[in-house]
Amino acid sequence: MEQQIKNLLIGKISTFFVIATASVLSSCTGHSGIVSADRLEMGKSQLMTQWDLNRDGKITCLDAVQMQNRKFVKADLNNDGILDIKEFKQAPWSNVAFAEEHLSLFDQDHDTIVSVQEFENKPNTEFTSMDRDQNCVLSDREIAIMLAEGRDKGVMRGGKKGNGTQRGKFRSAEKD
Repeated sequence: MEQQIKNLLIGKISTFFVIATASVLSSCTGHSGIVSADRLEMGKSQLMTQWDLNRDGKITCLDAVQMQNRKFVKADLNNDGILDIKEFKQAPWSNVAFAEEHLSLFDQDHDTIVSVQEFENKPNTEFTSMDRDQNCVLSDREIAIMLAEGRDKGVMRGGKKGNGTQRGKFRSAEKD
């Protein structure tokens, strides 16, 4: 009887691993199918160059906060340590038509200006969308999923830079 239970459990565990593996493989498919090892390495290399700001060999939440800080500094045109609506309208990662909405997303105290602390406290949406297990570290699997979904184009290239009139979604992974 014990052997039958063991065999049953082993069978269930094996089935679980087959299903889990199939799930992982299917999650790595998208417009271009399964990500090749070369594409994964190239994509990871590009992401590391752009996102691993402290050069510790990992892309983490700390890197995402540093990315937010760099974006803030670039947008703070008058270097006063705050962003107002004028600066949001001119920020390359914003859209002039939605600048007020973007500002309100960051403005925690509702004073119509955004401090560096408010800006850094807002999670980097591009990073959180890549960090599927929410452990603050991007794994090779998470990078492969992003590449398979074709989301690397905006992340690794930072989208189009411009005068704040860029069309498309709010990009929080702007290239420096």
